[in-house]
Amino acid sequence: MMTDRPYRVRLPLERALAELQRNCGKQFDPEMIRAFCRVVLKEINGDRPRVITSTAGRVYDATRLPTF
Repeated sequence: MMTDRPYRVRLPLERALAELQRNCGKQFDPEMIRAFCRVVLKEINGDRPRVITSTAGRVYDATRLPTF
């Protein structure tokens, strides 16, 4: 969701996480989404190196992200 595709531009992190939240338990496994979001929040808070959020190329405000 966070990379450009020939048919659409990448989604901002906030929107990608909102999409995961919206489809949690339907399209996506809830446990996997919770684990993924924990890793993303650790990256945003500086508790681990940026790997997932590095593709987004900007700083995020963790208070604006959806909660799971």
